[in-house]
Amino acid sequence: RDETPNALCIDFVLTRVAGLYGISKRVLMQSQQRGDIVLARKNCIVLLHSELGITQANIGKLLNRNRRIVNSSIKEFYGLTPEKNKQHKIFMENYNLVKDELKAMMEKNKK
Repeated sequence: RDETPNALCIDFVLTRVAGLYGISKRVLMQSQQRGDIVLARKNCIVLLHSELGITQANIGKLLNRNRRIVNSSIKEFYGLTPEKNKQHKIFMENYNLVKDELKAMMEKNKK
């Protein structure tokens, strides 16, 4: 894991996830609305933490959320039941898609 993920990786996660949920990156980061925006934000939180190693505090700053919200989003992720819940299944499909694309991008940039 890279100690300091570059801005390109962070921007990729935010932009790609926002696009999958049909919202803008600005809305993802600033909106107080519910629904798909919350799911997109949670997906970003988990990706930024698990794939890029960004601390919960720094994710909170980046997404204008407190650390408790970031922490609860990460805990929720480990309790998902995609085999039983359609919304969880879509969340996991989006997570895995962006995770794979992020890894491919990072590999390409190493060369």
